[in-house]
Amino acid sequence: MNGGFVNRDFTLHNWSRLPSFEGFDGTTTRFEFLTDLTNVANATLERKGYGRIVFNGTLDFTSLDLDRDVNISKNFIGINTSSLPQLNTSAMLMLTDLNFYYPIIQLVDESNLSKVSDCDFCERLSYFDGTLWFRVEHFSYFTTREANARLEIWDDSNHATTSVNRTMKFYANFTNFTSGIVITNASCMLIENSTGDWREFNMSFNESSELYELSLIFGEKLEATFIVRCNASQLGYDVLELQDGFVVNNTPPTRPELIKPLNYANLSSTNVTFEFSSSDPDGDNITYSIYVNSSKLAETNETSYTSLLLDGTYTWFVVASDGFAETMSESYTFTIDSTPPKVVNFSLTPRLVINGSNITIFVKASDEHLDKILLDVASNEANYSYFLTNGEPHDFTVPLPGDYKVTIYLNDTFGNEASINDSFKARLPAEVNFSILSPVEGVVLDLVLVHEEEIVESHSFNESLSLIIPSEIYNITGRAFDSTLTFLVESVNLSSDESVAIGLDKLTNYEEFTLVYVIDVRANFSVLTLNLSYAEISVTNEDLLKLYKCDDWDLSSRACMSGWSEITATKNEAIDRFTIVTHSLSAFGIREETPVESTTTTTSPTEGGTIEPLANETTSTTTTIIPEQVEQTTTLTTIEGETTITTTLSITTTTIVQRVEARGEEIQLLVYLLVISVVASVGTFVLYRMLKAQREEERLLRKLELRKDIDRIEEAVVKLKMRGIRTGEIERELELARRALESDDLDSAEIHLERALLLLQKYVRTR
Repeated sequence: MNGGFVNRDFTLHNWSRLPSFEGFDGTTTRFEFLTDLTNVANATLERKGYGRIVFNGTLDFTSLDLDRDVNISKNFIGINTSSLPQLNTSAMLMLTDLNFYYPIIQLVDESNLSKVSDCDFCERLSYFDGTLWFRVEHFSYFTTREANARLEIWDDSNHATTSVNRTMKFYANFTNFTSGIVITNASCMLIENSTGDWREFNMSFNESSELYELSLIFGEKLEATFIVRCNASQLGYDVLELQDGFVVNNTPPTRPELIKPLNYANLSSTNVTFEFSSSDPDGDNITYSIYVNSSKLAETNETSYTSLLLDGTYTWFVVASDGFAETMSESYTFTIDSTPPKVVNFSLTPRLVINGSNITIFVKASDEHLDKILLDVASNEANYSYFLTNGEPHDFTVPLPGDYKVTIYLNDTFGNEASINDSFKARLPAEVNFSILSPVEGVVLDLVLVHEEEIVESHSFNESLSLIIPSEIYNITGRAFDSTLTFLVESVNLSSDESVAIGLDKLTNYEEFTLVYVIDVRANFSVLTLNLSYAEISVTNEDLLKLYKCDDWDLSSRACMSGWSEITATKNEAIDRFTIVTHSLSAFGIREETPVESTTTTTSPTEGGTIEPLANETTSTTTTIIPEQVEQTTTLTTIEGETTITTTLSITTTTIVQRVEARGEEIQLLVYLLVISVVASVGTFVLYRMLKAQREEERLLRKLELRKDIDRIEEAVVKLKMRGIRTGEIERELELARRALESDDLDSAEIHLERALLLLQKYVRTR
């Protein structure tokens, strides 16, 4: 091989005079086949994928080292004319594989390759698809850069043929290459040769369209070229020039005549046939575009077209085109009254069964001319078809396990059709035994098995529960202890005979915890969502309420066998509930944290017994707390035997030194910490009365928030139904929540609302 060429037998008069050109390929002149290297005409040097040089005239290539002194590479082409002065002549150059929109040819300084400038003697010939041709009168080093402006040109005929005596508009879009902002103060010139001579026209800038525009009318058929040159060099932009062609050689078709539908026609079928006619003076083929309500319905070469439309009133017209010009008909109006069957109620229950059981399909359709309702049930094993009676349920016995597709076909006497699709599963039976493990008797568990948003089983039991269910993967929801503990266990495999034990317990005032919940689901599952209520306990500061977990809880001895660790949970203070998502279960303790431990110092009263308040006199007491150095004020006022106590307390108080001013005398004494306890008790009683007064208001607010939650979930259900998604189980829970709310059973309403939300959250996570 030689530079990519296949070696052939040839005779050379003088092998030593052959130029070196192994680095070139493509259309490169085959110097080895030439007998006269001193007089080579139109020699070509090329490196495929980079560029090409085509020399003008004849040149002497004897013994030239072209590999060394001719450089054709990525965006670079040049000849070392110091070493090859005989090649410093005119030539056409090609650079390819360029990634520019509009390359500007640049001259590279031979003595300083980093110094470039725009080439003023380079004549741009063409640029298309990354390949640039240009002409030079002598050689140097050449490269290209991207222009800092962008020019696009077109005309009304979209670069195609137009018609005699038709106004043709030419457009130029001249913009900043980087920002795309229109260059407004440019001089754009259109040059065209329709008369045989080049005529120049100034294009005007249209501020509305932000384009440079020019309108011309041509009175005879012609083929011509136009060039647009835009110059904004005074603003620092490159001068850009583009060329395109246009043709004027056509007479438009005659105006189409509309035959049917007639104007103001009333139709009873959605199959509408459009008929029309037109002719072309030049004998050209005509293409018809049919527009209905301003949108193109069809394009055809025939003078009739049939289409299926919906009910409604329509306006139609036809545009005839011979490929060069268009004419438009007048507009007609017609009305269609034809409604396909509409399904107003459909149900398929259940969607998961044991093979041999029945499913019930119910369809109710609305249509004045309803003809038939066909049920098609298909699996991999067989297909079954039945005709249904509108508004009456139909039972189908599922013969074999499998996944079944259900299609309901509806049609009316006008030929309108509709269909809906659904599916169900049939599985082999599985016997599943649920049991409650608890150290206390009488624990009742409300258990619900859910498969793909549909409740399969729902039971309440207090010891054990045996079910025969379809073998599948279920989500299990449950609630216990008067719904203060609720859970959702996801992806539990009950595809064979199983035993599922659920450990449950609830303790109050266990060690340092006010409330402890214990749950243990002995089955394989992916994730569990747990809701723990603390509404039954008294909380002073809800911000200090924390949730802890014991990883090793002994259910029988009701004791934590490991340490407690605080865990992250979502706290809903509006309904007094913690929510956690976990992969492991054990005991969860709730307690209210104390910010700082308190220390109490008790001293005996001074001899003489008690401190008596002075009637009709106010005693001011300034309190200094040691060691915290926090100052507090307590005022004891005695008026006619009744005592009012105003105080600000700190549970971190250790020792209180009181200064008492009485009858003008200052007395230093120690006050029993018992006084602080009495004051705190009075404050607690006042707080209790305030909370009791607010209870009714809080109940009303809670009821209002539950109603808002129902409305929000209903909005989400509507959006899911619009996307064709089944939401039956969510809607059932919402209806139960709504009924409970109407009967003021807020706890039950909240439970059903939680179930609806869990189902909704589950759908979002799985999709």
